[in-house]
Amino acid sequence: MKLDKRLSRQSLRLWLLAVTIGSGLTLFAYTATQQSLRLGLNDPQWQIAEDTASKLTQGASPVSVIPNNTVDESSSLSQFVTIVDKNIHVLASSGRIGNVVPLPPPSAFPDAQKRGNNWFTWQHDNNTIRDATVIIPYHGHNQGYVLVARSMSQVENTIGHITVLAGLTLIGVLLAPALIILLV
Repeated sequence: MKLDKRLSRQSLRLWLLAVTIGSGLTLFAYTATQQSLRLGLNDPQWQIAEDTASKLTQGASPVSVIPNNTVDESSSLSQFVTIVDKNIHVLASSGRIGNVVPLPPPSAFPDAQKRGNNWFTWQHDNNTIRDATVIIPYHGHNQGYVLVARSMSQVENTIGHITVLAGLTLIGVLLAPALIILLV
């Protein structure tokens, strides 16, 4: 009886150790993957915003630095660029939702001025579009801001699939050690 009790305690300890290690590794892998995908989503916007701000600082006109194609945010995954002046009036934009140039809350722009940039997830008023957004101030003869954003929907779908896989892995981490202990 004492031996059985000792074995069951030892089995419980082994199970807890395996579950703790397996869960920790699974959660670490999930978090690292999710954050890598989400933070990497900003990379193209950073490059475009920095290059555009540099051209504007050197004297280029806002219309000349905007891409020629118009991006309808309600149906496209492409980036769009919006140039606003220091009073947050739109000077040029390649982005639209219907016939409207979308803009985040006005407070996003002064934050970019204070910190030198502002990057954030922007949920539009319609609650169906979420953008990975970068705002960079530009200086020179005129001052204002470059906003570059793109839809997060595809990356969010990928993260959803990874979440399901991480959940299934956690179930396996919980069950596999218990099965091994019971069978041994």
